Amino acid sequence: MSIKRVLTTLGVVVAAVLAMVTVSTGTGFAEPTSAQAPVAVPGGGMSALVTYHWDCPGLVCERAIPPFPGGTMSIDVDANGQGKGTWLIFNKWNDQLCRTEFDLVAPAQSWTCGYLEPGNYRLFLVINNYQHTTYSWMAARW
Repeated sequence: MSIKRVLTTLGVVVAAVLAMVTVSTGTGFAEPTSAQAPVAVPGGGMSALVTYHWDCPGLVCERAIPPFPGGTMSIDVDANGQGKGTWLIFNKWNDQLCRTEFDLVAPAQSWTCGYLEPGNYRLFLVINNYQHTTYSWMAARW
């Protein structure tokens, strides 16, 4: 696959994610957005895309993720600047379940955190370079 095709595909995905976002009301919870109606999946059943999005004005951003049904959660992150950032997911007992370090110069990226039990989680975004970062955001979806 050519780099041009990869970048075009990534641009379409980022545009789709950005079209589905909402901003936190400051309570720690964002309202879910569903850009598409539930659709039938192979083997029967329905799927739904639920996205929670938060803008992060500081160097450390912590948000409560509304009750998660369990399974795999996707994490989307974007920030500008130079250096590294890290996102982390903790459960209600403060156990770190997933963690990924990323380059701030990279475009918006997505990762997954799997095998999660149903329940409440916290998502952190930590920016390690305060001099050149002017924005960051993170999202959780399933």
